[in-house]
Amino acid sequence: MVEVWRDIDGYGGLYQVSNFGRVRSFKQKTPRILKPTLSKIGYLMVNLSHKGKAKMRLIHRLIAKAFIPNPENKPQINHINGVKTDNRIENLEWCTSTENNRHAFAIGLFKTRGEENPRAKLTNEQARYIRENPDKLLGFELAKMFNVDASVISDVQIGFSYIDAGGKLRASGIQQHKLPDDVREEIRRLYIRGSAEFGQDALAKRFNCSQATIWNIIQEGNPDRKIRRIPDDVREEIRRLYVCGSNEFGCVALAKRFNCSQATISRIINEK
Repeated sequence: MVEVWRDIDGYGGLYQVSNFGRVRSFKQKTPRILKPTLSKIGYLMVNLSHKGKAKMRLIHRLIAKAFIPNPENKPQINHINGVKTDNRIENLEWCTSTENNRHAFAIGLFKTRGEENPRAKLTNEQARYIRENPDKLLGFELAKMFNVDASVISDVQIGFSYIDAGGKLRASGIQQHKLPDDVREEIRRLYIRGSAEFGQDALAKRFNCSQATIWNIIQEGNPDRKIRRIPDDVREEIRRLYVCGSNEFGCVALAKRFNCSQATISRIINEK
């Protein structure tokens, strides 16, 4: 196969990527191949600079954007053979989070899923009922019915978990757990930061939803709210690892593992 080079969008002809998975720079008199850096979670990255600003970029994302059409605007990129450092275009494909998880299970990166997982909180039949939702219940009502966190319900509905349970997935476009407006207003009225009775954790238990949902409600309408910036490769790894309700790969565990809040983990999982 002949190596083909294409410009990296946004860098004004300063850098190119190839179908072989390489990156080269034109910032000196002669082009030079950049030596990639291996991130802590196994992805190859390069440092690109433009107009005095430098940023570490994931090589597989640069290559996919340059060579692989994405008409459905899928958010993630899958390494088909499971090797994160193999960035040849024939080893990359755009995918959804659900498709990424299915592939991970198929090639043995994840061992158990759905009700087969010893830590599963629902059966496949219950997950299918949640997706079909014949009684048209709200998310927090389903959570109360099955005695689980509201985020568990949302993850089932959009296919983050119990992907083989069947049933109709919620339409594309991940949404936050929706509480009625009067309940959301009550949460904002009651909230006292750090309070044992009216803090984030206490309100999450009181209204049977996740702490991330409470935080999002509190922050609604605040134009200055900011999310702690997690590097792109770490954000992608969080989305790949996440398993709803898992003690090892759930929101709580990933927040501890990556030293950030559960709300941050929830937002990263729900990123398009």
